[in-house]
Amino acid sequence: FSTGTSIAAAHVSGVAALVLELKPSLKPADIRATLMSTAKPLGPAGQMTDFGAGLVNAFGAVNAIGRKPSDAPAGDAEAKQ
Repeated sequence: FSTGTSIAAAHVSGVAALVLELKPSLKPADIRATLMSTAKPLGPAGQMTDFGAGLVNAFGAVNAIGRKPSDAPAGDAEAKQ
């Protein structure tokens, strides 16, 4: 399966893991709020039954928690590139 909730769940879980890795002190409700507030809306405003919160936005979620690639630990060469 490469569309719909079958793939969306994996994408959202991955972004949630990324956000939690960058800021382990976040509670589940904080992660959910971050993901929902940074998602790109796909349908009419307030119409969450067909599209959920929208398209997950990893870059937006990381920025929303206040992290930038330059905030990576000194030994993390990949994050500095």
